[in-house]
Amino acid sequence: MNLLDFLPTTVSFILVPVLYGLIAGITSGIFAALRMRNFLVVIWTIVGSIIGVYIGSGIGYILFNIVHPNPDFIEGLGLIIFYLNSGMLIGSISGAEIGIMIFERWRRRSRS
Repeated sequence: MNLLDFLPTTVSFILVPVLYGLIAGITSGIFAALRMRNFLVVIWTIVGSIIGVYIGSGIGYILFNIVHPNPDFIEGLGLIIFYLNSGMLIGSISGAEIGIMIFERWRRRSRS
């Protein structure tokens, strides 16, 4: 067993969702940081986005199995990519917004 045997699994389960979450978190976080004038919100949006990507892709996979219980290979491949990408997109944006809300509450508590 070679270490390179784990490369496709590592890329698909770790690298792609983390990069997807980083891109969504940084873009949402920069706009929130400009609005709030605080750069720490970018960290919260990145973390929320990465968590949201994993949750969203899981929900997309569950929806795929419910809606299309027995697809053929080509149809199933396109549909699973659609459901996973849709779930990751919705999850990353939702996670970033939840990260912004958590940061706002944390900032209010630390001021009082």
